[in-house]
Amino acid sequence: MNIVLTEEVISTNTEPTILRDSKLKGFGVRIYPSGKISYFIEPTINGKSKRKVIGKYPDLSVAEAREVGKSRINELATVHILTTTIISYLQTQGFKQSKIARLRCYHGQRGGRLDSQHHCTKAAVSASRCDAASYRSGRR
Repeated sequence: MNIVLTEEVISTNTEPTILRDSKLKGFGVRIYPSGKISYFIEPTINGKSKRKVIGKYPDLSVAEAREVGKSRINELATVHILTTTIISYLQTQGFKQSKIARLRCYHGQRGGRLDSQHHCTKAAVSASRCDAASYRSGRR
């Protein structure tokens, strides 16, 4: 159900359900049968969505959770663009498909983890450095 999430909406819902925020796409709240309430993000990358818990209610207010969700979704989008750009560059430079596949796996495009910007960027830069060094030495 898409609604504007507020403290009142969350506290009045007692049934187990998932509420999606209409203000921020990919952000929502899950109410469990036990009564526990968690905020989550569910970004869609390459047509696939993965849900990730970002905090619990009432530890975070709705506004704080929405800001955390917005920054995490933006991080993941940035990582996706960066890695896609690196993969495109490697393909144009004639790198082996196995090395490009490894980079896709680091990024999460082929069943890998959907992780934070630091992890994906570090892996992408590391893989591209290794591939660039082997390209220069003729071991593509």
